Amino acid sequence: MLEVEKLLSRIIPVAALFDGITITGGEPFSQYHPLMEFCRRIKEETRLSLYVFSGYTLAELDNAFPKQEFRSWIDFLVDGRYDKDAPSRERWRGSANQRLYRLNPEGERLLAPGADAGPWSVCLSREGNVFLSGIPAAGELDALEWNLEKKGVQLEFR
Repeated sequence: MLEVEKLLSRIIPVAALFDGITITGGEPFSQYHPLMEFCRRIKEETRLSLYVFSGYTLAELDNAFPKQEFRSWIDFLVDGRYDKDAPSRERWRGSANQRLYRLNPEGERLLAPGADAGPWSVCLSREGNVFLSGIPAAGELDALEWNLEKKGVQLEFR
């Protein structure tokens, strides 16, 4: 496990270059106290949004952490165990049983027009890098690769 202070020392100096941080598993809430320290510091020292994906439901998290401190620091929570047999077409969710919660009013700016572009999108950075955002359904990456190859573009996955 990376120490919170060490992680923050890498993120805070470059925070202005990014919109947010996504925290996924293992299970982020299995390290609750370091997670809360990290989220608190990010929210106090940057303008970064925080998305956290948990296999637990919101009700399970509320029961496990009665002070519900996480609701103060996390902008969006995607809850529920991933189910590979129930793909989702909803943005930011990998399976249909998962729910998206906006826990912090600060997250409202993230729902501005254009923010809900679909379940996934191809993005181009200012530096000219192409990347995927979201979770493509089965076969969609193959279709993208096929269409790009027809245009002479080779995909390279790292």
